Amino acid sequence: MHLFPLTDTCLVMPYRRKLSQIPQAQRIPTFLVGIMDGTSLDDIRIVLVVNIMNHQFWESGEDALMDHIKHQTKAGLVDNAREGVYWIGVIGPHWRYGVMVDGEEDPTPLIPWHHVTHDDASYQDFEQLQTLVNHM
Repeated sequence: MHLFPLTDTCLVMPYRRKLSQIPQAQRIPTFLVGIMDGTSLDDIRIVLVVNIMNHQFWESGEDALMDHIKHQTKAGLVDNAREGVYWIGVIGPHWRYGVMVDGEEDPTPLIPWHHVTHDDASYQDFEQLQTLVNHM
């Protein structure tokens, strides 16, 4: 909410699919950041997908997290006819971001894993992501 305030025509919302439509193994909390092109919720373009896993999955959850990011970002590309969708993957205090580009098979990380969220390097990377998303 701090990186993409509502005053910048951004809307942060939970993923729209019903939980019953997602297999148990893939139930990772997901948030979408949409940019409003107009005044209607129908005019929202998905520009950022945020997937969060509990810290207990740090050792084993990266593949599941990346599979979920791949699925969600590809859906965002199709729904929005976009060339790219940014993503943030989080496992406990560990996080990184990247982009899924239309026509590519897998999401591409743009930074290495951070192992804390409250340090200068994380702050700078979050600001860089904000700039990338705002230029879409």
